[in-house]
Amino acid sequence: MLDLLREEFNVFEADRDRGDDLISDMITHWLKMKRTRESWKQPGDTTKLDDMIEHWSSHRGNAAYVVVADVDNDEDRCVSFNLVPGEEMLIGYANARHEACSEPLARRVSQTLGYDGRFD
Repeated sequence: MLDLLREEFNVFEADRDRGDDLISDMITHWLKMKRTRESWKQPGDTTKLDDMIEHWSSHRGNAAYVVVADVDNDEDRCVSFNLVPGEEMLIGYANARHEACSEPLARRVSQTLGYDGRFD
């Protein structure tokens, strides 16, 4: 997947450590939520949290934080996301202008990777 993106875009950066850090941050957040629920007088069901923690723990070592663009140094026309094989791609936008300007790139990322991303 990374090779496909590297070939498609003039600007390509991939950081596996940052990708794994993002997954670890999500897991840490869910573990805190689970501990909070378990501390209640009448604890809530944590089965969904357990499932998410287990699922995302299996992705450790497989993620990469990716930045792609056609032109270097154009913050409105770049796309960044955590790439995890088999998972939905979530692109982070700084604001509405960034989202509008980078939509063509987001479409190309989706097409390059064979995602059925919806942009409506």
